[in-house]
Amino acid sequence: MTPTYITGYESTDAARAALAFTRGLARATGANVVAAYVYPDLRPVPSGHGPVDLVAYNPDLTAVAQREAEAVVAGLPADVEAFTIAGSSVPHELDALARNENAALLAVGATHRGAVGRVLPGSIGERVVHGAPCPVLVVPEGQGERAVVRTIGVAYDGREQSRRALRAAETLADRLGASLVLIHAGDPAPIDPHVARTPDDAEAKAEHARTQAMRTTLERTAARQVQRDFDVSIRIPLAAPGPAIVDACSDGIDLLVAGSRAYGPLRSVLVGSVSRYLVDHAPCPVLVVPRRAALRLVADEEASAGAAAS
Repeated sequence: MTPTYITGYESTDAARAALAFTRGLARATGANVVAAYVYPDLRPVPSGHGPVDLVAYNPDLTAVAQREAEAVVAGLPADVEAFTIAGSSVPHELDALARNENAALLAVGATHRGAVGRVLPGSIGERVVHGAPCPVLVVPEGQGERAVVRTIGVAYDGREQSRRALRAAETLADRLGASLVLIHAGDPAPIDPHVARTPDDAEAKAEHARTQAMRTTLERTAARQVQRDFDVSIRIPLAAPGPAIVDACSDGIDLLVAGSRAYGPLRSVLVGSVSRYLVDHAPCPVLVVPRRAALRLVADEEASAGAAAS
């Protein structure tokens, strides 16, 4: 079976980076690529509360937006199937398309904005996609050139969502010929800034013992979880999970894979979680694997052989 990767597209550098990175992955995994341009549906909506707003009542506005969208996607590469969709909500339309197409991956571009570096994923807004049916790839602006992935980082803490992230990373690493780096963040005990602390030998030994125990546990987990013959290394930065993982990614990680519990009233994949922090701050593309998302990231061997021969 040939997987389908969908990328939200528009005429921005962030969207172009997402498409470039997605195409790079697809070439290695045997996937098809779909670029979806969601343009505003400005047709009037009947209302029982009075006349329709005159600004929204111009029937030509949606037609103009559609022509502009079609002009943008007309210039896309030949290996990309283009969709133009009229809608009032970009996340809703991308989510619906991902479900209708049984997508294996949904990619969006992201722009770092503001002093705190928060990411606004293209025109999709902060929440990206609620209850996404597939892994969500967020590509920072300017990262499209990282389409060649040699090293994949995995945010790993041993829980179910991180085990699923590891399985997704294994699958990609096998097809891409990439190495894996398991990143386990150790969160040190909070320090009261009003109490002076003087390090001594006992404290240093205890911290060293905790670090060694963490490394041993992760090495055993890696040996048990990684089923294929990968080049696997381990990084254990001692800091809060989000900042620690982001810092670890600054050294040679081309793609970070993280799990998500997908909890909350709207089952948002990213909001209010470590995954949200990683998407906001990571220096590389981040693939978020929702807890219930199907993992169909690569084509089977027969489909891949057929694609190579065509």
